Amino acid sequence: MGKVVLHINKLPKIEDAVYFSNRVSVLEPPLIKLPNYYGIVLLNSLYQDGLISKSFFFKLLDILCDLKGFITLSVLESVAPSRYRTFRWLRSFFREEGPPARYNPIIPRLKMLSIAPVLYTMLASDKLNAQALVIDAAESIDSIEEIVNTARAYFAEVHLVVSNLNATLLGLANEVVVNPSLAPTVSYIERYGIKLRGISVEGRIISLKEEESYKPARAIILKPKPIDRLKIALGEDAEAAKDLLSEVASSGVISEQAVLELLNSERIPIRVYFKLIRYGFIKRIVTSGGIQITITEKGLEELTSR
Repeated sequence: MGKVVLHINKLPKIEDAVYFSNRVSVLEPPLIKLPNYYGIVLLNSLYQDGLISKSFFFKLLDILCDLKGFITLSVLESVAPSRYRTFRWLRSFFREEGPPARYNPIIPRLKMLSIAPVLYTMLASDKLNAQALVIDAAESIDSIEEIVNTARAYFAEVHLVVSNLNATLLGLANEVVVNPSLAPTVSYIERYGIKLRGISVEGRIISLKEEESYKPARAIILKPKPIDRLKIALGEDAEAAKDLLSEVASSGVISEQAVLELLNSERIPIRVYFKLIRYGFIKRIVTSGGIQITITEKGLEELTSR
């Protein structure tokens, strides 16, 4: 298990490390591309950042059971029955292709999304080899204990940069880097049995004279690429789904019985119909005259965008 080192407003300068910080001069758009079994990490981060409700979290979690391969924001945009534009907007900040980045920003108001799914993407990748992990502003990150305990299994050292010490952080630490501002609290730290590292040890501190003020960098904005949501959501059934979607759109409102007859005559698998409903491309309306089917805004946008 890797050791955990605390730094008070001092960013350690380590060659072979992955950084999550806005105090690094060269930042890269972070990568989110998770194996299906890590999909819940992405959903949990969305929930903790206030982007989805608890009920929507469980709805998406249920939908993940349908999916194979990697989970990305494009996948969530394609299968989300509502709020799909939220995921399109999030694609402005995150990549889905290429190797993991070494210098990752912590995007304001998207702190969990900036760290947890990006970190788990790295852990599942064989394209990044690093011995250390550095997380800035660690005291402001929810679930920091869970993140650190996971990271320790993969990194030799986990460095947490904090503005203030607290019992939770000290409980995680093996060492604390002592700088001038910590002098009055050395005896307090020693109660936890933590090793104190001198301010000049190993030359890993960028500045030894003053504490660095925390100044969030501007987020790196990307232009979301157009995606084929039907192809992503339905795979080999995408063409059949598009034909059915076109029929529903041209009718405006069509009875479910007519849709079922159309499926039979065109030999379209009924799973296509159910998935179009499940992923929010069409919706069922219960009326006194029976169940009616109509296209949604998401479905209409999919047809008119091509």
